Amino acid sequence: LADTHPDSILTELTERDNIGNTDFFGVIFDPYQSGLNGFEFIVTSGNVQFDAVLNNDNEDENWDAVWSSKARITPEGWVVEMFIPYSALRFPKTAVQTWKLNFVRKIQRRQEQSFWSEIDPALNGFLNQAGTIDGIENIKAPFRLQLTPFVTAVGAKQNNPGSETPTTYGSSLGGGLDLKLGLSDAFTL
Repeated sequence: LADTHPDSILTELTERDNIGNTDFFGVIFDPYQSGLNGFEFIVTSGNVQFDAVLNNDNEDENWDAVWSSKARITPEGWVVEMFIPYSALRFPKTAVQTWKLNFVRKIQRRQEQSFWSEIDPALNGFLNQAGTIDGIENIKAPFRLQLTPFVTAVGAKQNNPGSETPTTYGSSLGGGLDLKLGLSDAFTL
């Protein structure tokens, strides 16, 4: 991403899904061309990832996909690479597909946000103003299975007045496994 002042690129390290005060680049997909629902993937100049599901142009940033990115500042600006697997997206099961697509870039020091497909602020919504990409052929949605193991630990402290041992401790250790299975492009169990 070319920048005439690469020494002025704002970079802030934050938690995932917190863009902070920094430059960023992102890609927005609407595989069903609904103009209402989509997926947003953003990377900051400090390589902080932000992803969200879009619904009527509202971002649900509690959604976290598994994807990769790498960003670094260069003498000409900064560079970002993104790897977004098909498993992070939901899309129709058709042989040839057309998706809505847009790219966004923010230069924080100038408070400038630019889109690949022009967004008219006088129109309601931005997902419905995305461009299109066609000729997507022979892609198949992968089997969507997510297993998340977890461990729980509980500690307890109890005062026993009048006892030789005034305080006793108890603890409990447990665990489990959360399962998430994609039944179709619209349903997850």
